[in-house]
Amino acid sequence: MCTNLFSQQIVHIENRRLAADKQGWSGDININMSFIQNQNDIFIMNNNLKVQYARDKHSVISLTENNFQRVNKTGFVNDGFQHFRYNYKYSEHITYEAFQQFQYNDVLKMKFRSLTGTGPRFSIINNDSLKTRLFIGMLYMFEYEEETTGKINRAHRNSNYISFGFPIGQNVTIDMISYYQPDIFNFSDFRFSAQGIMEIRLTGKLSYLLSLNYIHDAVPPEGIRNTYYNFRNGLRYRF
Repeated sequence: MCTNLFSQQIVHIENRRLAADKQGWSGDININMSFIQNQNDIFIMNNNLKVQYARDKHSVISLTENNFQRVNKTGFVNDGFQHFRYNYKYSEHITYEAFQQFQYNDVLKMKFRSLTGTGPRFSIINNDSLKTRLFIGMLYMFEYEEETTGKINRAHRNSNYISFGFPIGQNVTIDMISYYQPDIFNFSDFRFSAQGIMEIRLTGKLSYLLSLNYIHDAVPPEGIRNTYYNFRNGLRYRF
């Protein structure tokens, strides 16, 4: 089920991470499909793939996601992203990060967006026995964006985030994350987002997911609303 289009302005990376202490290759695949019939026939499909390689203090992760929506066999909407991130665990509480991300989104008039960033990530709480964690990140990123209107935007932004997760019972976990991304030279141009995910473990590798996203863009492209949200559910398979 999806309450609106798969619009995605800020990609939530933190809760897409895999366990960095798991050496070698790891990953998971998510596939979601919905069909809604009311005054229109709406078909929605979403898929994403995570692949990670970790060795000693180093880890590299690749995230790929594509979303497709068709309305009455004539209206098509597409969006997606590709994200690469390198982590170096400097100490128990500090990790150095560098990333590159590419996006497109028809709904948000985003023909192409490139983000390049780097900075520290701090581990405040990371208790495996209690399955509880709290992380804070303070990164710099350069943004290059081409709108479908032909307009080109460039910005130097902070990408600040806070992420925490905790269990509810033996087979249910909650993950929450929020981002604040202001333009360094114009703080009135900022993006804020929050996401909550509930994961219900069905088997050792298969889970059912419920997620809610809220996003606010202070300076969106012309004709695009400032605030929107979406709701998703689906399955996750880890390998």
